[in-house]
This record gives sequence, structure tokens and C-alpha cells, in this order.
Amino acid sequence: MIELGTPAHLMDAFMGHADGSVQALYSHVTADMVGRLLDGLTGLWSAALDVRRELSPRHRSVRSIAC
Repeated sequence: MIELGTPAHLMDAFMGHADGSVQALYSHVTADMVGRLLDGLTGLWSAALDVRRELSPRHRSVRSIAC
């Protein structure tokens, strides 16, 4: 369910748990999760740089970080 992006409170309700304590014992981070996080953060960073460039067109030397 985590891989599908299911909110924690919905997972708890689906599994019959009153709180997230049981979920914390059984959940783990996968490579796909890390990849989606990095892709999302990179997208936000790129969008922020685009906005920065639009706000200050004279300073187009703002560079993105190449991975």
C-alpha cells in the first residue's frame, strides 16, 4: 500500500489498526520510494529555479545541479 501512495491513516483503517504503531513495525523503504522522492524533489528544485530565473531575468546564470 505504501508503494501505491496510500495515506497512512487509510492503511491503518484498512488493516484494522487504531494508530500507526503497528504499521511502523512492518513498513520499510524501497528503492522505488527513494526514486520517487528524489524525482519529486528534483522537480520542485527545477521549478524553483525556473521561477527564480523569471523573477530576475538579468541573472540567468542560476544553474541547476547535474546528477
